[in-house]
Amino acid sequence: TITKPSEHVGIVTWTGNGSAGQQITGYDFSPNMVWIKERDGTNYHSLIDTIRGGTDVIFPSEAIDRETQSGAITQFNSDGYNLGGWQAVNLDTKDFVGWAWNAGISTSTDTSGSLPTAVIANQDAGFSIAKYSYTGTGAQTVGHGLGVKPDVVWRKALNLNEGWSVYSKTYNGNLGFTNRGYLNVDSAFSGTTTFNSAEPTASVNNINNSNTGIYMDYSFKAKDGYSAFGTYQSTSLRPFVFTGFKPRFVMIRNTSGDNWVIYDTERNKNNKTSTRLLPDLNNTENSNVTHYIDVTSNGFKIQSADGGLLNNHSNSRIYF
Repeated sequence: TITKPSEHVGIVTWTGNGSAGQQITGYDFSPNMVWIKERDGTNYHSLIDTIRGGTDVIFPSEAIDRETQSGAITQFNSDGYNLGGWQAVNLDTKDFVGWAWNAGISTSTDTSGSLPTAVIANQDAGFSIAKYSYTGTGAQTVGHGLGVKPDVVWRKALNLNEGWSVYSKTYNGNLGFTNRGYLNVDSAFSGTTTFNSAEPTASVNNINNSNTGIYMDYSFKAKDGYSAFGTYQSTSLRPFVFTGFKPRFVMIRNTSGDNWVIYDTERNKNNKTSTRLLPDLNNTENSNVTHYIDVTSNGFKIQSADGGLLNNHSNSRIYF
């Protein structure tokens, strides 16, 4: 059980000043993965991690390759990071949010799989980051460093102009890792060979693709008191999702196809939790007071009778 969740995940908001050197503080750890979005503008979602470095940016809402942006994150600190002047993270007078995760202290080489990976892993909190080169020669395995089977994996090729793949063992109850969704588009979860139609093990994830490239795997495992991954069925009864703790960050998607949506308790410190951003679009932040969630001490309540992104068409929804 995680007794201090704030030591593993954090959310900070700020107003950009357009100048290099702005310090973003307020995290209870040194971030290893940071997802930044301009709230009142349409700059891309930007994801940065300590394995690739603060100037190597990938984009959750896009299939495009990574970009080098010298004005992104110029330094990681014990309680945050320093920004450069790049507009997607620090545009003058614009409001931003930074969701961040703690993946551990140091990067190591993991040789558990058929391909070596550079890995940093926080086994206590169930989160790891892995980078590897895939040779495009059929089924291979890559170490993830968690020591247990991941519940969720986000995968992105850095140099192939390929979209993001999202895997969840709880999708549709039992289909698990034989199906994938997409972070950057609103397509339905469907069958695929990209993950070799196989569950990961306690040491490796699977990959099977026809293209040689450099890949990132972000692997997650549910931990009591801290994180939960699952599905709920859309109904007219406004379903309640039990997590066993008060969520700080909630991400939801219709498995049959629709936009992703992110809520958090930093941008909405009290219910209604209606202020949302859409990970697959670069839209500005908006508040939907008809379709929203209420965050409780042990989960979240869908406050949408029928319709919107949270509870329509009797489909299942996946949540992180």
